[in-house]
Amino acid sequence: MVAEHIRTLIELPESPPSLAAARDLCLRLTRQHYENFTLISLLVPRRMRVHIAAVYAFCRTVDDIGDEAPGDRIALLDRFEEELQSAYSGTPRHPVIVALKQTIAEFDLPAAPFLKLTEANRIDQRVHRYAHF
Repeated sequence: MVAEHIRTLIELPESPPSLAAARDLCLRLTRQHYENFTLISLLVPRRMRVHIAAVYAFCRTVDDIGDEAPGDRIALLDRFEEELQSAYSGTPRHPVIVALKQTIAEFDLPAAPFLKLTEANRIDQRVHRYAHF
């Protein structure tokens, strides 16, 4: 079964979800991977958790596209990157990016780290063996 955050990318909705629905998906993703989120949830103020969840959900989605998505994973990474770009200059439709857009705006986050993560995963799709570490 394809996870909701991947399925939504394959079939982008016509209109974006509400910010509340987008944040809910991000929080659910973090709870599904609680081993990565437990300490943060204890140390970070409650009002910051939705923002950390949005960033985590972006990273988790990129990773899951590369590891689990059916079909052309590079094309899906390209589509997710387009959605990311729309967070900076448009209206994203993917719920993770809808939530991330608010976080980007509130904290003036640059695109570069998100783009680098996406590109690294794209490289992993093409290169299966490395000569050196």
